[in-house]
Amino acid sequence: MDFGQRLKPNHASRISARFSLRTQHHHRRATTHRRRLVVNFDLKDFFPSITYKRVKGVFRSLGYSESVATVFALVCTAPDVEKVSLDGQNYFVSLGERHLPQGAPTSPALTNILCRRLDKRLAKTAEENSFAFTRYADDLTFSCNKEASKNLCRLMNRVRSIVTHEGLTVNEDKTRVLRKSRQQEVTGVVVNEKLSIDRKTLKRFRATLFQIEKDGLEGKRWGNSSDLISALQGYANFVFMVDKERGLEFKKRVKAIAEKHGWQPPEPKFSPKKKAEEKVSEKNSEPKKDEKKWWKLW
Repeated sequence: MDFGQRLKPNHASRISARFSLRTQHHHRRATTHRRRLVVNFDLKDFFPSITYKRVKGVFRSLGYSESVATVFALVCTAPDVEKVSLDGQNYFVSLGERHLPQGAPTSPALTNILCRRLDKRLAKTAEENSFAFTRYADDLTFSCNKEASKNLCRLMNRVRSIVTHEGLTVNEDKTRVLRKSRQQEVTGVVVNEKLSIDRKTLKRFRATLFQIEKDGLEGKRWGNSSDLISALQGYANFVFMVDKERGLEFKKRVKAIAEKHGWQPPEPKFSPKKKAEEKVSEKNSEPKKDEKKWWKLW
């Protein structure tokens, strides 16, 4: 069994708190919380708090040897670095412990495995207090109907206690208690009467599309992506997941913009063609029998 197989999502907790690896889970998760009361917790510095030692422990628990677990943990973690110039040369100096980098493809699966006990404990607490519970990365959401709202304080205190015991921290600045009279939002989806998208964000997206259609792509942004068209496509697909009619309109407009400006989706970093070329190259440059590969530690 290789590294990729051992990190498949089925190793993660199978309860409702499982980390959502695909976009459609946003819809399922939002549907779970269409209730009278919604409580959102955010875990502070979630990925940076998962250190190299904990990641190495995951690989050891999956049956890898000490040396292999060390290599995998090094590959999957990175320290914060600072660029320093000395004698005309640039150096990158480590500022602390290695940890899971946010945005790395391996980070979600690893945090899923590491959070199995956290998920089970929080799910049990939610059940005992008649709340529903889901987790999406560092975002914990609990919800209940009117009868269970009397258990709110007990639930919140218990959640803080469990999170602290598991070596994590609740970001109190982002803790929210949302009742039916206010806009209830779960991972970007409004869940009050029916599932919908935040109106302010929709209005801003429409305005961005209009400006691009009128003046072109230059100087326009959506989100943090450097690829504007990809970012627009992503949000249009997100809207389509919740509101098919409105999302379809957005997808058509984004497609028209892409065609007008000759945009092409970026090539995958490891395309099948490149992989085939790499295999041929490897075959032609196979090491001699006595020559060890650089990654062989034993």
